[in-house]
Amino acid sequence: MQIQQLTKVIYKQKQENETMELNPENFQKLLTEQDPLLEGFFEELTNALVPERRSTTNQEEAKKSIVGFCYLLAGLRNKFANSIKLDIGLYLVSSGTSSIAINTLSNAGICANYKTIANHKKKLANIHSGSINNYFKLNVCIIKLLIIHIYFC
Repeated sequence: MQIQQLTKVIYKQKQENETMELNPENFQKLLTEQDPLLEGFFEELTNALVPERRSTTNQEEAKKSIVGFCYLLAGLRNKFANSIKLDIGLYLVSSGTSSIAINTLSNAGICANYKTIANHKKKLANIHSGSINNYFKLNVCIIKLLIIHIYFC
C-alpha cells in the first residue's frame, strides 16, 4: 500500500516540475505533505536499511541512497513515475561508458538502454538550440532598444 502511495506522489511530482528531490529531509517532507499515509514511511525504510552503529555521516549518506531507492521502487511500479534510469544512463554516456556496458546495465534494470538515451540526447539538443535562438531574439531586441534609448536621450 505505501509503495503504491509513494509511486503516486513521485509521479505527481514529475508531472508538476520534473525535478527529483534528492535531499532526504525535503524528500521526507514532500512525502508527508502529499500523502499523510506516508507519514513515517521514510523513517521506517531508514531504520530497516541503515544500522544504528554507523557514524552520523554514513547514516546521512545512506539516507541519500534510500531516496534513490525510493525513486527506483516507484519506477518499478510505474515507468512514467520518474526518469532516474534515464538520468543514470545520461551520466554513464557522459562518462564514456560503452553502449554494450550501458545495455547490459539496462538489462539489469539499472538504467535506460543506449537507444533511449541517444534519442533523449537528440531531443535535448533540438530543444536547446531552439531555446538559445529564442533567448537571442528576445535579448537582442532589448539591447537594441537600450542602445537606441541611450543614443537618442
